[in-house]
Amino acid sequence: MKADIRRSIPTAGLALLIGTGFFTHAADWPQWRGPNRDGKANGFKAPQTWPASLNQKWKLSIGPGLASPAVVGGRVYLFARDQADEVLVCLNAETGQELWTNPDCSVQFNTPVLKNGRLYGIAQNGSIFCIDAKDGKTLWTAQFGGRDFGSIVDAGDVFFAMTPQSELTAFEPSDREFKKLAGYKVAETDVYAHPVIVGNSLIIKDQNSVALWTIE
Repeated sequence: MKADIRRSIPTAGLALLIGTGFFTHAADWPQWRGPNRDGKANGFKAPQTWPASLNQKWKLSIGPGLASPAVVGGRVYLFARDQADEVLVCLNAETGQELWTNPDCSVQFNTPVLKNGRLYGIAQNGSIFCIDAKDGKTLWTAQFGGRDFGSIVDAGDVFFAMTPQSELTAFEPSDREFKKLAGYKVAETDVYAHPVIVGNSLIIKDQNSVALWTIE
């Protein structure tokens, strides 16, 4: 790595991670806002007496980036800028040690989604990609549309990907290829919010309106 991303530094000040072996027993956080995309953190146990200060286990200096990290299987996955390039970084959640980086898929604004050992995202150039979460190897990329950012939602056997240009794509999560199942135009103006999926209904918020779509 270049100078912008440095090795982790054990510290004893303000906290980010709490408890020895915490990630061994904690629930995963595989996508934006948690396992169910509802902002609910499972497994947190409030202390009987709150400490006067938090306990920082480690801290890593990285370049700028606006995506939230994902945590699965004791690893942290995040997108960051390494000087002129955006890179995907994998860290040991307990120690902050860098395990691998992938410079192939430049992402700065969307949070990775992990499923069955694969990481999916939308790159700055408008491509969609799949990366092996174990070693960081790029498994496939495909031209997708849109630029700069987008969102991916895990809906079980199907993933939904949304571009800012309000194009919603359903695709099959696979480690072999991008398999598009369907595509829809769901708004007349740009979409910056993540789609909300409830059963077979989708709620889409664009710049000027909110709409309910159903898949029947």
